[in-house]
Amino acid sequence: MNRELKAGDRVRVVARNRLSEFYAGEKGTVRGGPYTSASGAVYYLLTMDRDARRGTFLFTAREVEPEQSCDSPEKPARNGSTESKTWAN
Repeated sequence: MNRELKAGDRVRVVARNRLSEFYAGEKGTVRGGPYTSASGAVYYLLTMDRDARRGTFLFTAREVEPEQSCDSPEKPARNGSTESKTWAN
């Protein structure tokens, strides 16, 4: 992940994560963080869409990405052409 998330940001789980109950692409909302562990790992507290009643889950910064990823600066416009977007980091 290349930008810091904040409470309220929408995220999705990436392919590699420690929690076997969540699959790549599942979405959630940041509830807390960023926090840094003694070893320097950055992590966030998330509420996942399908398990919101179960509370928050701990994910490292490498296990989630913004729902609208900054990896693709161009996206298709409604008329089929592409429009260029500048994303703030």
